[in-house]
Amino acid sequence: MRYLPRSEAGTTGSCTVTSGSRPSTGVQLSTSSRSGALPTIILMTTAYIIWITVAILAGVYAAVKRYSLFDSGLTIFNYVGYSLPTFWLGLMLITLFACHHYDGSRPAA
Repeated sequence: MRYLPRSEAGTTGSCTVTSGSRPSTGVQLSTSSRSGALPTIILMTTAYIIWITVAILAGVYAAVKRYSLFDSGLTIFNYVGYSLPTFWLGLMLITLFACHHYDGSRPAA
C-alpha cells in the first residue's frame, strides 16, 4: 500500500491509502485479493460442514453408548482440546503437517 498526501489525490487533509500492484506480476492488489476469496470461502465452508457433521455424529454415538470407552475418550479429547491455547496448537499442527524444506530439518510455515 502506498500512502499519498491528500493534496496529491485531489483533496486536502492528512493522508489516504491507495492500493498498488504486485511488483512481480503488475496485477492490482485488489484484483489479486478478490481472486483468492472464492477458493477460501469454498474451503472454509467445506471444512465447517465436515467439522459439524463429525461432531454431531460423534456426540450422538457417545450419547447412545454412555460410559463406553468411546464416550470416555471423546470426553478426555474435548477437555484437552478446550484447555490448549489455540496459538500453541496451531504452531504444533503446522510443525506436524507442514511440508519440509529440501534438507528436512525445518518445517515450512
